[in-house]
Amino acid sequence: FWYATKANRASAKFQIQKTRAEREKTRAEDNLQLAIESLDEVYRRAITTDRSLADADSKDVVPSLSEGERHLIEAGLVFYERLAQLNGDDASIRQRVGDAYGQIGWLRSTLGEHQAARKAFETAVARYQELAAEYPKSRDYAWGLAAATKGLAWQTSSAIDSVERRQSLLKQSVDAWSRCLKLNPQDAKALQERASVYWMLGDVQSAQADIERAIECDPGNPDHYAQICRLLRNEISAGAKVLEYAEQAVRLDPENADYRVELAVILANQRKKNASFAQLQKALELDPKCVAAHCRLSRHHLRQRNFDQAMAHADQAVELNPLD
Repeated sequence: FWYATKANRASAKFQIQKTRAEREKTRAEDNLQLAIESLDEVYRRAITTDRSLADADSKDVVPSLSEGERHLIEAGLVFYERLAQLNGDDASIRQRVGDAYGQIGWLRSTLGEHQAARKAFETAVARYQELAAEYPKSRDYAWGLAAATKGLAWQTSSAIDSVERRQSLLKQSVDAWSRCLKLNPQDAKALQERASVYWMLGDVQSAQADIERAIECDPGNPDHYAQICRLLRNEISAGAKVLEYAEQAVRLDPENADYRVELAVILANQRKKNASFAQLQKALELDPKCVAAHCRLSRHHLRQRNFDQAMAHADQAVELNPLD
């Protein structure tokens, strides 16, 4: 009886300790998830913050991160790297590290910090190459690798680099998106992304084929129609078809100013100037800060010799986007 009682007490103590350990583990996981979500929100806000400085007093100011934002970003990357070291067997955390570096790459790129952007993208690519190699059937890791490779290729095209290096990265990006499509041939977003890389390579035919496939897979997405319009807007032989695409994009999202501008460009190319002008005016009604609409209206008024109005729209475009 004494031994049985002792054994029962030991078993009960073990269960209590196990339950306590499980609670601590759950609490730690919840705290970790909260920390990750908080950092993700910081990165998201930093990336989507309007840094055009349209309201700044000085037009010579270059948009940049504040010192506090820089410290926060660096601290976040150290945090993610440490997580990856302590949880090397957790692919989801390693994915977070890759995502974080990719986000920082795009942020640095928009700020013109090309060297830092390239370094971030290179790290993101390395992280996702490891994951994609370990999990070849994972769509998420294939997608992460494709997106990071495209970012690196895009950054290379924005910096001083050899043509061979840029072409090599673009081809790697095509291969990465092709890997995504092998896992899911109906992935319209992957088709759209690969089309943009083909376009950067100058392969208009392949880009057009991918966008047309994307339209077949996802006919209700206006982005696909707008993308093929940008691709074919100067192709005379595609005149009627490209106008149909532009009108479809507007029909699907009539409140989108960018689609209105794209339609205006197509109409202007087809010498339908009055219809083009009407679309540009509608675009500004929808979005008074639409730089493309101001630029196009400036050109329109210049051709009509309405110099005051042309200058007014040109000044507005420069004020809204002083760095372009």
